[in-house]
Amino acid sequence: MQYRNLDRPQWHVYPEQGLLNDPNGLVYFKGKYHVYYQYNFRDTTHRFKAWGHRTSSDLLTWSEEDIPLVPSEWYDKDGCYSGGAFVKDDCLYLFYTGTVIEEDGSKSSYQCLATSTDGYHLVKQGPILPHPEGYTRHVRDPQVFQGTNGRYYMLLGAQTNDLRGTTLTYQSDDLHTWKLMGETVPSVSLDSYMWECPNLVRLDEYDYFIFSPQGLPKEAERFRNVFSTTYYAGRFDEETGCFTPLTPLEELDKGFDFYAPQVFKGPHNESIMFGWAGVPTPEEESAIPTIAKGWVHTLTAARLLKEKDKRLVALPVIPDQLKTLSEEKDSCVVISQCSGAMSLKPQKDEWCLTSDSWKLIYREQTLSLSRTNWYSKYQESRMVYRGQIDTLLVTYDAHIGEVYINEGMAVATFKFFSDKNNMTVKYCLK
Repeated sequence: MQYRNLDRPQWHVYPEQGLLNDPNGLVYFKGKYHVYYQYNFRDTTHRFKAWGHRTSSDLLTWSEEDIPLVPSEWYDKDGCYSGGAFVKDDCLYLFYTGTVIEEDGSKSSYQCLATSTDGYHLVKQGPILPHPEGYTRHVRDPQVFQGTNGRYYMLLGAQTNDLRGTTLTYQSDDLHTWKLMGETVPSVSLDSYMWECPNLVRLDEYDYFIFSPQGLPKEAERFRNVFSTTYYAGRFDEETGCFTPLTPLEELDKGFDFYAPQVFKGPHNESIMFGWAGVPTPEEESAIPTIAKGWVHTLTAARLLKEKDKRLVALPVIPDQLKTLSEEKDSCVVISQCSGAMSLKPQKDEWCLTSDSWKLIYREQTLSLSRTNWYSKYQESRMVYRGQIDTLLVTYDAHIGEVYINEGMAVATFKFFSDKNNMTVKYCLK
């Protein structure tokens, strides 16, 4: 099958060439949104990791900037991996994990700091803390925030020597010198060998601990992807550095393609999240059709986070002109552009929304998302939501689709590729 509908995304972050994965160092700084990301500008594999950089004034129109961070020093010579950002005294602090591979093949990880006064030119400051005892080299993805007590906290994804996934909490008074407080969620032990990309998000009433645990056993309707991203609602204790969950483990995105999200504060203290629309199997990744054009992967749309009933609610930032309404009757919409959106208020108990490469089917108060896998050519499905659906927003931008149910109470991200120049979407009542 020859795919022709490969137009590049209009409002999603993607690489002009090479491979993109985790969002890094997300920050609003000096009047601009800065999105850094894991970047291999040499080819479309994971063999090399630098940081790419896009900026925006509206989260919709993106400018590609010069590459700000590349492997160059003894502590990051084999990769500048994921991390976060923090602004203090008009200076941008960027934390990341440096990787070193020795001649004998052994690997080491270092938690590093770079600073910037403009967001474009980064100055490396080197490692900022020793490797913790009792943990493998898999300690990474520093995320920094400030407590109500004025102190700074860092979360680090980690793996114990007995191969158990966890997260560590560090504390600092100056963003340079850090003290290990202990494990962030000591009351929880999941069947997972690594916790990646931890975030602590403070909303109106609760703290939300977001993380990407690797190795979770698959369930009938959850954790079906290669790796999933999850969260707890609860309380973070600034004196102990511990987070106490108050809810069961929730899956953050119910689709096929979502991982390694990062949350940051916008200019009005709003919480904004980007995720990587990625983590296919190696076979699926090597078969992604855009590789023929020299690039692969995107970030999700920017999502505004709120809370409701101890649940995270997410809605996308999309261009106003893309908000289209599909009539409440059998309809067929031929989409000649590669990007758009459909907004529905379903009134029936059974209905479906279909294209040539994906479909949404709602019956018995269950919404399922199916697509044609571009590698296997078979249909695959995910259960997205159970319950009454009052509103549905579906966005599509080139080859990335996003579904938002009931004003963002449930979300699903998926890639799709079509062999047609136009996409026909049908809304059918059962």
